[in-house]
Amino acid sequence: ALRAYAATARWRKENGGTTIGGLNVATDDRSKALIQGAYLQAQRDPAFTAQWKTASGSFVIINAAEMEAVALAVAAHIQACFAKEAEVVQAIDDYIIDNFAQIDAAFDALS
Repeated sequence: ALRAYAATARWRKENGGTTIGGLNVATDDRSKALIQGAYLQAQRDPAFTAQWKTASGSFVIINAAEMEAVALAVAAHIQACFAKEAEVVQAIDDYIIDNFAQIDAAFDALS
């Protein structure tokens, strides 16, 4: 049950959004796909700009360099979530973590 809870906690954190350069960025699966698509366009066109809706609902214009920064930061956010899950699972296996509150605390510590 603890391992399953850790996976769910990771999923919530991964998909719960992040802040990048002052922008609230959605990180649900659809948003991640849109970010990757925009990043691909930005790589092909240095003059790329996009009207982007932040997770808080405001709109900003993002250029190619900013889109790259967003995409790389989202990828780092996702990797940090999976790394934390691996760390938590190891702590469960080592009997260091033995309750849901400890799992929540581990994921809450991620920025």
